[in-house]
Amino acid sequence: KSGNGPPAAATESQMRGQRMIGVIFLLALGMFVSMLQYESTIMQLFATDMLASKVGIATMDKSKKKKMQEKWETIRTFKLPSEQPDVTVVERLKRTTQNETEYQRFFSRCKPTTQVEIIEERLLANDGDGEGATKSTLYGSNSSTLSTKTRTRWTIQSMDENGNLKQIGGDEYFPIFYDNKQLAKNPMYGRDIVTAVGKVTDNNDGTYALTFVAAPYEADMSPLLGSGTFELWFGYTCGIGRMTRPSKDHWLDGGFLFTKHSRHNVTSPSIEPFRAPEVTIDFSKFSSAICFGDSVMQNVCGKAWATYYFKFDNMIVNENLGSEIRRDQWRGEAMQKLDEWHGAVLNGTEASVGHRDKRNIISTSRTGRQGVVLLLGSAAWEGYSNLGPLEDENFSDSIQMYKDMIGHIRAKYPNVTIAWRSPTAPHLHVVNEELCRKKQECMDRIRYESVATMQYLFEAQKTVMRQLDVPFLDMWNPSYLSPTWHMEGDSTHFHKWQNQYFMEIFHGLPLPHR
Repeated sequence: KSGNGPPAAATESQMRGQRMIGVIFLLALGMFVSMLQYESTIMQLFATDMLASKVGIATMDKSKKKKMQEKWETIRTFKLPSEQPDVTVVERLKRTTQNETEYQRFFSRCKPTTQVEIIEERLLANDGDGEGATKSTLYGSNSSTLSTKTRTRWTIQSMDENGNLKQIGGDEYFPIFYDNKQLAKNPMYGRDIVTAVGKVTDNNDGTYALTFVAAPYEADMSPLLGSGTFELWFGYTCGIGRMTRPSKDHWLDGGFLFTKHSRHNVTSPSIEPFRAPEVTIDFSKFSSAICFGDSVMQNVCGKAWATYYFKFDNMIVNENLGSEIRRDQWRGEAMQKLDEWHGAVLNGTEASVGHRDKRNIISTSRTGRQGVVLLLGSAAWEGYSNLGPLEDENFSDSIQMYKDMIGHIRAKYPNVTIAWRSPTAPHLHVVNEELCRKKQECMDRIRYESVATMQYLFEAQKTVMRQLDVPFLDMWNPSYLSPTWHMEGDSTHFHKWQNQYFMEIFHGLPLPHR
């Protein structure tokens, strides 16, 4: 029997080994299947991601393709002035800088603009489907459709005294369009009715894009005739409008050109509708709304000196603070007057007594009013005053002042809501230059006044108020579009109708039409 096979013990050992091998095989097989499933899942995810990526790329390519297929065609160009460059601009600026050496030094890198070319283009197509020219709609202040026409865009190309195309920005223009229907009507308030105002974008390459917007709350303009007069005011050139103190103190004046050129019977540009600013706060919900600031603030709230031109039944306006809200004074006299004039109302120890004179009262008829809102705002004295400490070009100290002042008032009057009135746009071309030059004080007041500086402060204040969570009353756009609503010969202050319009917006009243 010894030669007939292994002993029994050896056979059991082999059987255990075989079972172990089987188990290992099954485990390896399971891991292999799992790996295959994992790889399949990964491949599916990868394929899905690639598909999404391809779709995204296709979408982007289609968008870029569509944008690239926008085709604009120049339909007309004209120059202002039409015949030749206006050499009086150079003569004027030489008088401004007061000597040839200063003139040559300042204008060595940027030649003054003495002529412009207006380029009008129309949009032929904005997709690849062979559609015709894209249409745009003209609107009036009441948002009713005036007419539909081919979408156009206007561009200003600046030129120097030798007729060369400039490749540097820094000019300040103010474009106005008057439809012939408006010119044919009897002038309202002794003036023609503005149809649209051009908002100017400096492309920093010698060209300026114009976007025309319907003038707010003018007379009903429907229907327009579609042609009229284009008027272009030359304001500043070569960045002069953005200069800050004391860079122009030694000049004869601030360098504003007071130069206007016009072209009659031009086809109307595309005109966008005017849109009222966003209502960030409704003053009619408060028991008391206190206006605290300079003469611009007084005017916005309905008061000029001791006279109320209009007054809302919950608004309180005291004296004109003048230049006291500035970084070297606000902690002293300004805050003392805030406490003296309005401290009891701000503390809640005294209710607003309202207006004893009931004439020109505007009531919003709102019930359930409660709380106090304090309306602040400052810009004119920082932007173009000849008083107070000097500012850098970014107005860093004034911007810090806004933050410090709001923090101080919040700490002292924690239950009061603070709101901020934005700067309004100046229009220096409404100043009577001949009369102003007879008084050096007048020329000094406008020496640093410009749209560029005020717009910079507008954007800076808007950013600060968003950071501080302070409601911001955006008055820039409607004021910029309203060059004819200034007080006579005053580039800073507006008529009562304009100011009442501002306040009606922020009292929840319907958009008025004057």
